[in-house]
Amino acid sequence: MNFMNRDKKIIYILGILCVLSFTAWAQTLSLPSGKTVSVVEYELPLGKKLFYTATTESWYTKGSSVSKEELQIWAVRRNENGNLLLFLRNNSSFSMIDEDGDRKDFPAESYWATCDFYSNGHTDPSWTLNNMWRLDLYLPNLFIPLPQYFSADYGTWDFSGKKFGERDRYTLHKPSISDTIWTIEVIHETPLDPIYIMDTKGFIYLNINQGLPIYKKIESTREYGRYAGKGTTIITLDSIVDLDTVWVKNFMRELSIYVQADSIYNELMTQAEIEIVDADFLLAKAEMTLKEAREKVTIPDIQQQLDDEIAGYSEDAQYITEATQRKAELVNKPSVTWTAHDFGGAMHSFEHYQGRVVLLDFWYRACPWCIRAMPQIKQIAQYFKGKPVAVLGMNVDKDKDDALFVIDKLKLMYTNLSAGEVAQQYGVRGYPTLIIIDQKGIVRDIHIGYSDDLYDKVVKSVESLLEKD
Repeated sequence: MNFMNRDKKIIYILGILCVLSFTAWAQTLSLPSGKTVSVVEYELPLGKKLFYTATTESWYTKGSSVSKEELQIWAVRRNENGNLLLFLRNNSSFSMIDEDGDRKDFPAESYWATCDFYSNGHTDPSWTLNNMWRLDLYLPNLFIPLPQYFSADYGTWDFSGKKFGERDRYTLHKPSISDTIWTIEVIHETPLDPIYIMDTKGFIYLNINQGLPIYKKIESTREYGRYAGKGTTIITLDSIVDLDTVWVKNFMRELSIYVQADSIYNELMTQAEIEIVDADFLLAKAEMTLKEAREKVTIPDIQQQLDDEIAGYSEDAQYITEATQRKAELVNKPSVTWTAHDFGGAMHSFEHYQGRVVLLDFWYRACPWCIRAMPQIKQIAQYFKGKPVAVLGMNVDKDKDDALFVIDKLKLMYTNLSAGEVAQQYGVRGYPTLIIIDQKGIVRDIHIGYSDDLYDKVVKSVESLLEKD
């Protein structure tokens, strides 16, 4: 596919559409210094529905993939504090072609979300919005955060408020195409970049008359792992149509029922993974939450969304039940004993760490959640430095060089062991897995997977064990 010709065509069409402005985005502002500048902000048109589409094509060493998304943004009302209440709907599809040319189409997915949106691009956090962070049309990646007093004279700014330690660097290039369209260069950085040798960059076109992003192109490369290769994402603003305000009022009511039920469902499922004793009760309550919400809604789209989640409950519950059963087999029971070499060749044994609180972090290089968790593991190791606490990285990579690469790049100063057989002894299946063992060799806690508050949870757990000693 000739992306260059397609890009030129899209940009030409968007240039024509510039005359169809819904509002003036630029406004004059007096700065504290006494200077006057024209600053720009986003201005989503009230009572309108915006349609954005995204296509991502990726080529790997052993195949390729295509994902397509459509995002609907409904600007429903302006709140008292001046922000906008938005309803979002994302429909996505994904297909892969393997090295033999065989194609696999994955089931289409649909996401609903609500959020409060500010004219500088910032949003108030919500469960439903955060649940869309992996998507190409995740709202904060499209309506990027604008700096204070953003104007034609602005140069470069950063935004590091993204999840998992990610950061974007923006540079304004103006003019581009015409005085009404500004180009913003985007460089996306993540903690995974040095580990998987990744590079992601591109640009966004902003129509300053409409107050909207109208085009975005992102190119990425990756040199390590199964998905080494390159990819291109193209996003366009396709259309803006009127909302039926009478219908929207009823839709708002029913969508609120779904959003609340979905948030409660996810909270209960997360809690069920932690509360081993009450897991069955919490799982049943989660399912009932969805079913009760389903009885209250009449709009087909929302009914279908709840039907899909109810249908997926059994698989979710089975996963959690199996995870809690594995935890129950270990927690409050004596730890298995083991021996393992570090990457300098020295032998370590479990008995060597008796009398200390021991933290075992099971990880491998190709596990992105393991890598995302490591900054918190490093903080934990630093926090307990000099105390009777041993933080041990338990690597399960088959290739020693993969482990050494991560240890070097992330500057892991705590001890790391080659621990593939040890992971089997503990029955580890999900990664990362963090096992906390007390001074007497009893397993006291297990954390499976990544969480934003892992550091706080682990510090609290370990400190309680130190106090009991």
